[in-house]
Amino acid sequence: MRQILSSLIILLLMGLALIQCSKSDENVVVTVGDLTITDSQIRDVLKKKYPKQDNYKDIDLEQKKELLEPLINNKLRVNAAYDLGLEEDTLVLFTYDHNGRHLARNAPFSGGFATLNEGGVRVPLIIRWPGKLSAGKTQLRSAIGMDITATVLNAAGVESESLNLDGRDLLQDQKPNEQRAFFWRIKLGDFGQAAVRRDNWKLLVHRFVTFSRPTVYLYDLDSDPGESIDLYHQHQGLADQMYRELIEWEASVAQSDPPGS
Repeated sequence: MRQILSSLIILLLMGLALIQCSKSDENVVVTVGDLTITDSQIRDVLKKKYPKQDNYKDIDLEQKKELLEPLINNKLRVNAAYDLGLEEDTLVLFTYDHNGRHLARNAPFSGGFATLNEGGVRVPLIIRWPGKLSAGKTQLRSAIGMDITATVLNAAGVESESLNLDGRDLLQDQKPNEQRAFFWRIKLGDFGQAAVRRDNWKLLVHRFVTFSRPTVYLYDLDSDPGESIDLYHQHQGLADQMYRELIEWEASVAQSDPPGS
């Protein structure tokens, strides 16, 4: 009997793509399903990766392959597992660690890459596991990146209860609709954000090095997914409670950080 641990392939990618490369510029394309990305579009990406390059037509095929290598490798890994007849022993996860950058349209959500607004932290999660999961089902539930660790370990048959993981197994979760609290924080230079999500409520905190007091916002994501209506003063008791929970969580994270982190 095959050991699922040896055949489990975990993929956290921006996309599963078939990459075709040729020395002719016009033939260098990326095909994702019915979507074809042309060489000129690839060149736009290369301009950001190689900002000192004057003539992007001179960027050779090897540089283009380097840019596209993660997609190529992950597509090959999936194909290899399926070719070996391991499709039912292969768990594929499709997600990303943040939403789109400035060129992406994240509407109706506000914010984007490197923010804790919904436009920065809300991303899709697609799971495929033939023979284990029914296809075509959609669950409108909240999850967080740490859930992937617990999900993968349990799918591989690894005992994880003793590890005291922050996440939960999304495939075996007996209480998928149970209210959960999610916490985030980020710091970029003199500006930082922290956030708490509990059910439909989200507390968003802006922190500035030059100001001693943070700015706190409260949003109802059910009625205001774009986080445009601050309800802090209308629900100050709830906001204060969520803020205390945030401070407690940050203190617990600080205590668990390894030395020198």
